[in-house]
Amino acid sequence: WLVDERKCKYATCASYINMGVTIVDYLAATGDVDWDDAVAVNPLFQLINLRNQAEKMARRQRLFEKADPNFITWPEAQQTRLNCIAKYKNDREVTHIREIVLLCLLTSQPPDRAGVIRRLRLGKTLVEDPKKIGKWYIDLRDTDFRHKTTNVYGPAITPCSAVSNKWISEYKNASAFDFDTHERGYLFPTSSDDRCHSPSSWTKFVKAVFGKYTPNGKAPSAKILRASFITFLR
Repeated sequence: WLVDERKCKYATCASYINMGVTIVDYLAATGDVDWDDAVAVNPLFQLINLRNQAEKMARRQRLFEKADPNFITWPEAQQTRLNCIAKYKNDREVTHIREIVLLCLLTSQPPDRAGVIRRLRLGKTLVEDPKKIGKWYIDLRDTDFRHKTTNVYGPAITPCSAVSNKWISEYKNASAFDFDTHERGYLFPTSSDDRCHSPSSWTKFVKAVFGKYTPNGKAPSAKILRASFITFLR
């Protein structure tokens, strides 16, 4: 009924059945249910078996699902960054530097959680090595910033790639971007003020930048890029 009438995926069916397993298991543990001796097979075992079948069908179903229409391969992501750099070198438009930095952070190193890049702040979570000018780190040691990555894996400091270092330094020193006069210092502020992008506006921003430079015109989100990188590793 769930599959044929309600058009649910098998993964959804498995979730519903798992709820039943939890309820029946609890009732059995508390002694609120007594199986009839006439029952040849324990109903709990039947539910668990049914859940296992649904999960098996869900894995098979995922093999035939269509990929996101904006999915790009990791090599295509690299070409996107190169296209943006070539555009900047051709017309020397300073606003392209911000786009290059974004593309570098998402394609020249394993892409971090979207929230980390979205909320990067110069001198706070994006810091320059005082002993080696031009070398940058993503610093998540301060737990007050409450990044999901920090909450899950603990405080960390991650070096940026050599490609990112070059363009972050150029971005910081560009006269068009006066970070010193802004209290918050977000690396990618909204166009209207010096605030950080909301999750939805960040997705639009990332997709807009990629849409301009991908070799096939696709516009992936930051989440899709993480999937692209994982697929590439596999």
